[in-house]
Amino acid sequence: MTLPACTQQRIAAIAAADNLNYRPEGDDEIIIPFINLVTWVKITDNYLHIYAMWQAEITGEHLTRAHRLVPELNKEMLVPKLCIVDEKPSRILMSTALPTRTGATDEQLTGFFRSSIGSMGHMAQRLAEHFPDIAPPAPDSADSNRGNAGMNLNDTSEKN
Repeated sequence: MTLPACTQQRIAAIAAADNLNYRPEGDDEIIIPFINLVTWVKITDNYLHIYAMWQAEITGEHLTRAHRLVPELNKEMLVPKLCIVDEKPSRILMSTALPTRTGATDEQLTGFFRSSIGSMGHMAQRLAEHFPDIAPPAPDSADSNRGNAGMNLNDTSEKN
C-alpha cells in the first residue's frame, strides 16, 4: 500500500482545520506563532520535523541553570527533545520528528502534529515554572494562537 507523501499543503490543512494562524515558507516550511513560542514545521524527504523556540532570552545564571535543567527535562519527557541554542541571548529549542520516507496517513500526520504542538506547549509551561522571572507571557488558554491572542503572520495590520 502506497501512502501519500507528507507535503506542506497537507500540514497547512491540519493547521487550518485547527484554526491556527500560520504562514507557509518556501516549499517545505510552515511558521506557526504562539504567544510564548515560535513553532515551525520543516518537511524533508525522510522526516516531518516540528520545532519550537521558547521566547525567553536566557543569559547569566539562568543559562547556567538551563544547562542543568534541559537534560533533566529530556529524561522526564520523551517529546519534545530540548536543547540550548547558545547565541546571545541563548534560547531553548524543542524538536520532534516523524519518519515519512514511505508516506503517512492523514491520521498519522494529524496525530503527530497535534501531539507535538501540545507537548511543546506543555514544555513551555514547565520552563516558565522554572524561570518565572524571564518567561514570556503565558497564553490564556490552549487557544493562544487563535484569533487576537496569536500573531497572524498573514495579516500585516497591528492587533491590540
